[in-house]
Amino acid sequence: MALCFLLALFTRAAEWFEEHDNSKPADLREFMTEGQTMDGHGQGRVEFYDQVCVKAKEVMRIMQNHFVFNVDQSL
Repeated sequence: MALCFLLALFTRAAEWFEEHDNSKPADLREFMTEGQTMDGHGQGRVEFYDQVCVKAKEVMRIMQNHFVFNVDQSL
C-alpha cells in the first residue's frame, strides 16, 4: 500500500511540474504551504493530496487485479 501511495505521489508531483512550466521544487513547496494556518491546510494542498489518494487507490486496484489474475492462473 505504501508503494501505491508513493507511486501516486511522485506521479502527481511530476504532473504538477508539467502543469506549471519552469517551476522549481521551491515552487511546489510554496504551493503546498499557501493558505496554510495553524488550524488547517491550504486548499491547494488538500486538493493535491486528494488527487494523490485517488491515484493510489487506482494503482492498488490495478495491482490487486493483476496479482489475483496471476495467482488464479497458476492454480
